[in-house]
Amino acid sequence: MTKSNLLIPILCILLLTSCERTLYHSFHSVEGDWSSNDTIEFIVPAGTRHIDSCAADLELRCTAEFPYKVLWLYVEARQGDGSLLLSDTLDCTIFDDYGRQNGSTVGLLYQTRFPLPALKIAAEDTLRVIVSHLMDAPLAGVKDVGVRFSDYGRHQPSGN
Repeated sequence: MTKSNLLIPILCILLLTSCERTLYHSFHSVEGDWSSNDTIEFIVPAGTRHIDSCAADLELRCTAEFPYKVLWLYVEARQGDGSLLLSDTLDCTIFDDYGRQNGSTVGLLYQTRFPLPALKIAAEDTLRVIVSHLMDAPLAGVKDVGVRFSDYGRHQPSGN
């Protein structure tokens, strides 16, 4: 295979991966153990999203201290006027059956991305995203919870 034949697949991959543009991305740190009573709230400002062309993801950063394979989360999204847009439970698999992390590694943290259901909201409206966990006990090992809105359609979560 010649060099020019190798270059074509590389350019295609670069083109496909460079099309995603992050419109909003924010993390909130979890101090100590995360209690099921503790909620994490993100305020996504008006003008951040484009209606019908925005992918939304929830991101988690955990350490090896996280005691479970799966983290169950409750996610709620509300428009600026308080009307409910989304109320959903996410099954977030952090480690596979063999104890290997899903997603990518950032230092000592395992970062995993989970897609959220599509949200229909006008770009000029503010969005509140509220996250809490549904586990019985306070959680060790969860360090950061984040949300990401990208303008490149629905993409695959990392590691899944």
